[in-house]
Amino acid sequence: MESLKIMSYSIFDGFIDSIKNIYVIFYIDKTINQKLEKVNDQNSQQSAKKKANKEKEKSKEKKSNVAFRVFQCCALNGGLFLLSILFFYNLLLPFLKLVITHFTEPGIWTYINSILSWIFSCIWVVPLFLLSKIFNFFWFQDIADATYEFRRGKRTLIPSISLLLADVVFSLIIQTLFILQGTFISYIPYLGRVLCFIHICLLYSLYSFEYKWFNQGYELHRRLKLVEYNWPYYIGFGLYLGLLTELSDSFIVKGCIFSMFFPLLIISSIDSAPTQRIDFPIPFFSLVVALPNSFVNRKLKSISNRSSTTPTRR
Repeated sequence: MESLKIMSYSIFDGFIDSIKNIYVIFYIDKTINQKLEKVNDQNSQQSAKKKANKEKEKSKEKKSNVAFRVFQCCALNGGLFLLSILFFYNLLLPFLKLVITHFTEPGIWTYINSILSWIFSCIWVVPLFLLSKIFNFFWFQDIADATYEFRRGKRTLIPSISLLLADVVFSLIIQTLFILQGTFISYIPYLGRVLCFIHICLLYSLYSFEYKWFNQGYELHRRLKLVEYNWPYYIGFGLYLGLLTELSDSFIVKGCIFSMFFPLLIISSIDSAPTQRIDFPIPFFSLVVALPNSFVNRKLKSISNRSSTTPTRR
C-alpha cells in the first residue's frame, strides 16, 4: 500500500513539474540578454573601437531567443501545418463534396476525393512534414541549450567525438525499437492500450530529458537507468503531451501537436528531477537494448572468427 502511495505521488510530481517550470520562458530571454549587454558595455569601455564593434557583432549572434523559437514551433507546426490539414479535410473537402454531388452522381465524388487527397499529400503534407522535422531539430536544440546554460551554466558534453556519434546513433536505434515494442504491446488484450500509452509517456519524457542529460555528459545506459529507476515520475512528466497526441489517430496530426508542445517539456525538464527513488525499477528498455547488443556481438564474433581462420602470409 505504501509503495502504491509513493508511486501515485511520483506520477503527480512528474505531471506538476512538466507544467510548473514553463514559466521560465517568460523571462529567460530578457535575463540572458541583459547579462550579454553588461558584458558588451564592459568590453566597449576596456577595448578599442574596432574590438568593441566585433564584440557587438558576436553579441548579436549570441542573443537569446527561446520565446521566439517556441513561437516558431507553434506557428510552423500549429498555425501553418496543422491548420492547413484541418482546413483541407474538414472544410474544403466537405464543401467540394456538397457542390460536386449536387451536380453529378455520388460515385464520382469517391474518385475525386481520392485524387484531391493524394495531390494534397504529395504537394503539401509530405514536403512540409519533412521540412518541419529539419527546422524542429535545430529549434529544439537551440531551446534546450539556451535554457540549460541559463539555469545550470556551462555544458559538459561527452569528450570523445566517436563516443558522441556512437551514443547518438545507438540512442536513435533504442528509441525506434522502444516505439515498436510499445506498438506490439498494444495488441495485448485489455491492458494493451494502457501499456502502450505508458510507453508513449516514458518516451516523451526521455526525449525531453535527453537534452539536459546530454549536456551533462551522461551516456545512454545511464540515461535509460534514470528512467527505469524513476518510471512513475517520468510517466507523469510525459502525461499531458501523451494525452494531447492521443486526441488524433492521424500520424501527421500527432506530429504537429507533439512539435507544438514539446519545447515546453524541454524547458520544464531542465529544472525538474524526481525527489524520491522507487524501490521496484522496471526494465522497460532491457529488451530493446539487448537486441542491438546481441547483433553487434554476433557480428564482432563472426569477424574475429574470420580473422583467426585466415592464413597468415609468410
